[in-house]
Amino acid sequence: MKNNGKLMVAIFLSVAVLSFADGSGMDFARRLDVAGENVSVQAVTRYYSVYRHGPTQLFYHLRDQNAVVTLRLGNQSTDFYPEIAVHIFDPDLTDEGISEWINNQHSDGLYFGAPEPTEVYTLSEQSYAITSRSAGGHAAGTYGDEYDTYNLEISVDDVSVDGLFHLEGFVAEATVHVQTRDIDDL
Repeated sequence: MKNNGKLMVAIFLSVAVLSFADGSGMDFARRLDVAGENVSVQAVTRYYSVYRHGPTQLFYHLRDQNAVVTLRLGNQSTDFYPEIAVHIFDPDLTDEGISEWINNQHSDGLYFGAPEPTEVYTLSEQSYAITSRSAGGHAAGTYGDEYDTYNLEISVDDVSVDGLFHLEGFVAEATVHVQTRDIDDL
């Protein structure tokens, strides 16, 4: 019986050491770092035509973690409210499948069989802030639509969800083309 007690203590200590390895006491299935080496970033500001701007979307595809961090900024007003989410996919999916999902988020949904995330976590507004904002000029579209351009810097804090992921804090830079005149107004 004494040996079983020592074995249980040894197992408990091993689990405790593994769980507290990052200092937080939380256990993470995936460590997400958008500044990592195996991350591709896609910025989308144009939709349906190469001549019209829409909401700005950034997609950080963390290839080695089968995860995507998305950042979306609307373009109807200068009251910018970022929407940031972490999308976790099945670990057995290919990069191609996740890339198809990314494409479907901003196109005509070309990939009918694209996989869906197994988990989606939307970051709270307290976990990020716009830290820099500057006007970048004015542009006219081909069909008479007009846009004011803004350059934003968004700081995102570390975010942890026990058992699911730990997102390393990062700074995102985004350009938003705020529509000031729509072609329907002509």
